[in-house]
Amino acid sequence: MTREKVTSDLAKVREQIEKLRQKEKQLQAQKKELDDIELVKTANKMGITPEQLYFLENLTEQEIQKLIAERTKSVEEKETVKHENQI
Repeated sequence: MTREKVTSDLAKVREQIEKLRQKEKQLQAQKKELDDIELVKTANKMGITPEQLYFLENLTEQEIQKLIAERTKSVEEKETVKHENQI
């Protein structure tokens, strides 16, 4: 193989790599869009508004765990009161 042929092939490969990188970026953007759409659909099914979803998105994992714990405690307390009122 000649030096020119190797140089030419190398240029073609680099061009293909660049095209594949651009394609990868496009596909990643499409995947993110689809993930976001799925997330919104799931949130809507759960009765979460877009504003609430935005708020949740900005919470840390610890803050989310704290909110879940508080919610669970609140639900348990309500169930206990409801049970006591039935007795």
